[in-house]
Amino acid sequence: MNATHVLEKYEAMAAGYDRRWERYHAETFSRVARYLRDTHAPSILDVPCGTGELLRWLLPQAPGARIVGVDGSVAMLNVARQKWAGQTRVSFQHALADALPFSEKTFDWVFCCSSLHYFKQPERVLAECARVLKPTGRLLLLDWCRNPWHCRIINWWKVRYDPTHVQMYTTQELERLLRNTGWSVSHVERFRVSWMRGLRLWEMMEALATPINEREASG
Repeated sequence: MNATHVLEKYEAMAAGYDRRWERYHAETFSRVARYLRDTHAPSILDVPCGTGELLRWLLPQAPGARIVGVDGSVAMLNVARQKWAGQTRVSFQHALADALPFSEKTFDWVFCCSSLHYFKQPERVLAECARVLKPTGRLLLLDWCRNPWHCRIINWWKVRYDPTHVQMYTTQELERLLRNTGWSVSHVERFRVSWMRGLRLWEMMEALATPINEREASG
């Protein structure tokens, strides 16, 4: 089962995770956090949150917001809780992305970063994100992108040799997945971050979407 492999992987790498991915986090999370500028966001969900590193960028952009992180890895959550001990606006819960422990219409924002390529049933995760968002809430989804030829090769290799990997999507596939699961997509953008020797070759994409309510769907 893919979820088991993913959890085992992150349990093992939790202690050194932030150090290993420091540059990647700085280059991706700084972009993600800019979406909170000039918006009212009293409640934010980060799922999966890993070690809670995204909060380092979200907290300054959303003063007063309540931020909840959810992850399936106990070891990653332990790092997150130690990191943010004493920060009263932050809390963490142990759960999987396709079974969120929250009531409907709880959050103003959901951030899902660098995880889509692990989900065997992304439709279930996206349904849960829509369920816990308020009617005016927004989803920011960021992940690896398969559009360029070299990322297609990487995806081909990882599908065959990495038991945690399901697939990388193209921007077209991501937009289609979101629309087919009941989202209105307002923005999809590609960008690159540092890879080997600091070269900006690793293709990323980000999508901003809002859930379509029943009235809009029937109309």
